[in-house]
Amino acid sequence: MEALVIRNLSRPKGNRSLGAGCMLLADLFCSVQAVCIKAVLPDFNVPTLVMFRGVIGLLAFYVALLCMERRGKLRTLYRTKSLGLQMLRATSGFCTAYMFYYSIFVLPLGTAVLLFYLYPVLTPFVVRIWFRVRLLKRLLIGICIAFVGVALVMHPHVYPLNGKIFVPVVGAVLGAINLTGTRLLYYKEESADTVNAYYFSVGALLSILTFFAVPAEHVNVLTSRSLLLALATGCAACFYQSFLNLSTKYASSRFLSTFVYGIFLFSAIWDRLFFGYVPEPVTRVGFGLIVIGTILLVALYPRKNDLVLVRDDVNRTDSA
Repeated sequence: MEALVIRNLSRPKGNRSLGAGCMLLADLFCSVQAVCIKAVLPDFNVPTLVMFRGVIGLLAFYVALLCMERRGKLRTLYRTKSLGLQMLRATSGFCTAYMFYYSIFVLPLGTAVLLFYLYPVLTPFVVRIWFRVRLLKRLLIGICIAFVGVALVMHPHVYPLNGKIFVPVVGAVLGAINLTGTRLLYYKEESADTVNAYYFSVGALLSILTFFAVPAEHVNVLTSRSLLLALATGCAACFYQSFLNLSTKYASSRFLSTFVYGIFLFSAIWDRLFFGYVPEPVTRVGFGLIVIGTILLVALYPRKNDLVLVRDDVNRTDSA
């Protein structure tokens, strides 16, 4: 029998107001990233933008290490006891970003962002499959309400049923896998620097390979405007990740997850101001149900600090 002990991250001692403020800033920069992607896509194709993001992210990571005087960690930065999990998490993270960028290319900005950030709702299913544990019945209340909202957003009256509408949903599934893998790495006591090193390094490598291997939707048009927007996309992605990590220093992940959908509100504003798109009423109702479902999911989640999952072929305990 293999016993797997999962401990929730220790509750931060900071105040929730500061954590919520950092999370809202993360939402803002993520929406800025999204609007830059939407604006530059007529000139740059998706593989090129993903490459910009990957390379800029890796460079920013190393600059941050040097600025924080952690040069001594460079020798052991890639030393890990969980190489397979590191590669899975980094690869799923890259695929998540690619789906996010491509969904913005094929869908209105607000809708793409809303469907992509379903991963808090999908994470319990990933945990169910990955760790072979039963879902708590009370969690199904929030999940069902959220999925009703998804059905309204994806209603054929709003968007014809084709593969494009499922692109951000696939990205959300990959995001849930990435989130679960990240938490498991921390449970295995892998350092944050090592986790980020694999994430940014593998992401940069895959983005370069994708740039050369994947057929582009159109030829890049190199202008000062397109280059500045591509650079702004990479910088906004870095700021988003920085404020997202900082928010967890001051408040619990459970509390912060209720602010994730601020990204949709900011994106809807940019969509209206820059692209003249107004969401359909059914989309707005669907958004409300998704937010309500997520809040219920967070509120009904177990509050115990330690959750012990026992996994083998015969005996299983319910949990998480």
